[in-house]
Amino acid sequence: MMLNWGIALIVVNSLLVSVSSVFFKLGAQQVSLKYPISMITNTWVLLGIALTPGTLILNVSAYRFGDVSALHPLLQLSLVWNMGLAIIIFKETVRAKTLLGTILILSGAIFITFGP
Repeated sequence: MMLNWGIALIVVNSLLVSVSSVFFKLGAQQVSLKYPISMITNTWVLLGIALTPGTLILNVSAYRFGDVSALHPLLQLSLVWNMGLAIIIFKETVRAKTLLGTILILSGAIFITFGP
C-alpha cells in the first residue's frame, strides 16, 4: 500500500514537470535574449518557476513511500506527457523513432518499477 502512494505522487509529479516545461516553452516564444529581464517578468516563465517547488515537494514525499530505485524510473512518464502536450498545444509532429524511443524508455521504467 505504501508503494502505491509513492507511485501516485511520482506520476502526478511527472505530469507537473511536463506542464512546467510547456509553460517554459510558451514563455520562451515571447522572451528576448537581448533583454534578459524579459525572462523573469514573463507570465509563462513565472508559472513554470512557480510549479518547480511543488514538483520537488512531491518528489521528496514520494520517496517516503518507496525505494528510489523503484520510483524514480517512473519520472520518465514526463516523456509521454511532454509528447502528448507538444502535439496538442504546439502542434508538433513526432517522428517514428522518437515515439519508439519513448516507448522503450517507458517500458523500461515500468519494468524496473513493477518487475520481479
